[in-house]
Amino acid sequence: MGQIYSDGVGQYYTGANTYIGGGASASGAVTPQPKRDSYQELKDVSVKLVDSYAASVSEYLGKNSKKSAVEQAKKALAETLKDPSSAQFRNVRLTPYKDGNVICGEVNAKNSYGGYVGFKSFVAGVKGGQIAQSGGRYPDIDRAANEGLILACG
Repeated sequence: MGQIYSDGVGQYYTGANTYIGGGASASGAVTPQPKRDSYQELKDVSVKLVDSYAASVSEYLGKNSKKSAVEQAKKALAETLKDPSSAQFRNVRLTPYKDGNVICGEVNAKNSYGGYVGFKSFVAGVKGGQIAQSGGRYPDIDRAANEGLILACG
């Protein structure tokens, strides 16, 4: 089978990056399985998170106005910031997404040093939101983490 490598957490791979798991089957033979694509998993999580925002907005709009939904989303997003009272919003809009709506826009807020970080895109529901990740050491990870936001808000 060739040399087997461990990723350090009990997952084992052949030299061809084929996942072979941490144990053997009932017959004692190891069944090769494809290595999971971490970037695709991150994209899938991002999209599912935005799906949950759309569900929360749809439920909220059943009893409240669009304007109220936007204000509630801004409040929920601001609460995730280091300095919620410093949040500045622009280009905020209710956006159709799949079978519902999400709130898209840009937010700027102060960091731990008291300086504004610059406007960043966001997507939100009435119970929370996600601000675009950027400027990290690994741009591929940033792109994967932003997949839901990109699909919903462009």
